[in-house]
Amino acid sequence: MSNVEYRTVIKFFTRKGLNATEITKELKEVYNDSSPAYRTVAKWVAEFKDDPTRDFEDASRSGRPSTTTTDENIKAVEDIVMRDRQISVRRVADELNIPKTIVHEIISNHLGMRKVCIRWVPKFLTPLRRINRVECCQELLRACERDSAKFLSRIVTGDETWVHHYDPLSRQEAMVWKKSGEGTPSQVSRQRTAGKVMLVVFWDEEGVLLTDYLTRGETINGA
Repeated sequence: MSNVEYRTVIKFFTRKGLNATEITKELKEVYNDSSPAYRTVAKWVAEFKDDPTRDFEDASRSGRPSTTTTDENIKAVEDIVMRDRQISVRRVADELNIPKTIVHEIISNHLGMRKVCIRWVPKFLTPLRRINRVECCQELLRACERDSAKFLSRIVTGDETWVHHYDPLSRQEAMVWKKSGEGTPSQVSRQRTAGKVMLVVFWDEEGVLLTDYLTRGETINGA
C-alpha cells in the first residue's frame, strides 16, 4: 500500500472524528507491521485538521533538486573540470547544485577521469630554446666524433638559475584530473615568488669549479 493510500485512510478516519491513537490501532489491525507509525499518523491527522483541503502529497522541499546523470550534467561537469583540473568534487557539486555522489559518478564512469599527481619539471622551454638546445647537442656530438679521447677534458660549462623562496605544494594539492589516455600534466617545480637570488655554477669533467650567488643587479656574460 502506498503512502498516498495510507493518507487517504487517515484523512477518512480523521473526518469521522477518530484521534491519532485510534487511527493507528485501526491501521495496525488491517495492515499489521506495514502500517505507518504513530508519529506519522499523528503528523497527518494534525495537518488534515488544520487544513481539511490538504492533499495527500508531500510538500515541496527546499534544497538540492533530485538529480541524475543527465547529458546536461555530464557536459557541465566536464566543462568545469577541464577549466580547472585541480578542482575538487565538492566544489563542482556546489557550483552545479548537485550531489557529490553524482559528480563523482560522472567524472569516474562517464568522463573516464581520475586524479593523479602532476609531474614536476625544472622549467618550461620555449620553442626557440628547444631548437637552441638541439643545435648545441648536435654540435657537441660532432666534436666528440672528431676527438673522443680529449672531448670532455676540453669542456668547461656553466649555468645559472633563480633560487626562489616558496612553499611547495603537497601531493594532495598537486593532484589534477586527467582523462584515460592523456599524459600526466606537468608543472614547474619552482614557483615565482618575491624572494629570489641568482645562483651561478661552473664545472668540468672533474667536478664543480665555482658556485656563486649574484647580488641584485649583477649579470654574467660569456667571455
